[in-house]
Order: sequence, then structure tokens, then C-alpha cells
Amino acid sequence: VSFSGGNGPLAEVGKAGRSVSIAWDGPLPEPTVTGASATYPEVLPGVDLVMTALADGFSHMLVVKSPAAAATPALAAVEMPLSTDGAEVRTTSAGGVEIVDTGSGGVMLAADPPTMWDSGGDQAAEGFGAAVVDEQLRAEVDVALSDDALLLMPDQEVLTGPAVTYPVYIDPVYRDEIRTAWAMVDSGFPSEEYWKFDGASDEGLGRCPTSSGQCGSSLVKRLFYRVPTSFYDGKEI
Repeated sequence: VSFSGGNGPLAEVGKAGRSVSIAWDGPLPEPTVTGASATYPEVLPGVDLVMTALADGFSHMLVVKSPAAAATPALAAVEMPLSTDGAEVRTTSAGGVEIVDTGSGGVMLAADPPTMWDSGGDQAAEGFGAAVVDEQLRAEVDVALSDDALLLMPDQEVLTGPAVTYPVYIDPVYRDEIRTAWAMVDSGFPSEEYWKFDGASDEGLGRCPTSSGQCGSSLVKRLFYRVPTSFYDGKEI
């Protein structure tokens, strides 16, 4: 992953000879770099853009600092132009985004539905003691693809509502999908494949009593999960 120094695409991602670049729809200032993050100030009036490199991906966060900034028309639908080589970008039924290798069909990077939240809860309400805090507002951000661009459509209640505490943060996070997986094995169907089975279904776990009449030839079902842990690198839990 590489980020812009003020010229060129905002972010370029390369993997196994495939690449995707994400641009900002407008001029980019030279960023201030701190650790793994690059902050581009005032990409819109009163809005900063923070890019962060992760061990298994990256994030791009918009920091909306005031009500006047939240009212900027460009925040109704934030357009991020895309360019791909050997890859394609698509939205998912769950509201997320996938970057897919067009040759193998494998997912290179994926983002869950982007989220946004305000700064409620950061400060105690004066006069009531530290136990009373403002309630934090949080919502998912709608996404769409249009003419080689990704559109982020923030929730207007969290962006401009009367109860909002600024700054407001809008944060899509892209991670290496290959590191996450789940599967099932069923002793009654040893030749069937249950790799990344539909998450909406209930596959069950453990021994199934044959007297129940619901097992067929199944005796034991086992579930397996592979979960990336790089997000917790350097953290204390």
C-alpha cells in the first residue's frame, strides 16, 4: 500500500501483479505523517482526510470538524474515483466493498459496511459530574459504484442532526480478506463442501441425536474459524 504525497492517487494497492488506485476528487495538500497515518488537512472546508496503513490493509477516514463543514454539499455523496489493473471493485449484499482479482475471482481486500460516528461521550456534561456523558451517535454509511468511482453516502442524522457532537468521523476500512475464513465439516456428508457457508444459515455444532429425526445420517458437525489478529498488534487487552 502506498499513499499520496500530495500528487497522484490517494492510495495505491498492489498484490500478486494486480493493482487498484483510489483517488480523491479534488486537489490534495501535502500530508503530515505520524506513525502509520498521513493526514491531509482541509480536503474540503473544515474536513481533514486521514489515511492509515494497517498490517493487512488500510483505512481512509474523513474528520468533519464543525456544523458548517457538515453542511458542505460534497459530503452528501463523497466520490472517490477508482482505477484498476487486473482487478475490479464491487459492492456486496451486506453493504460492504470487495476488491476482486479478475483472473482467479479471489477477494484481495474487503471492507465491511463503512461506519460513521460523532464525538458524543468524549466529554462529561458540565454540572452533572463525570458519570453523565453525551450519547454517541453511530450509523453505517451507504456505498455505491458509479462510473469508475466509489460513492460514500453518509447518514445525514449523524452528520448534521441537532444532537451531533463534532468532530464526526467517516471511516471505511479495507482488510486482507484471505486471512478470514470459516468452514464446517459434517460426518454425514463427507464429500460436501461447506467452505465459507452462508452466514445467514444455522449449520449447527456438535453431536446430533439420531432420535431427533432431524439429523439424517449426520452424527457430528464441527465448525472452524480463522480470524486475523494483526488489528491487535501492539494493543493491551
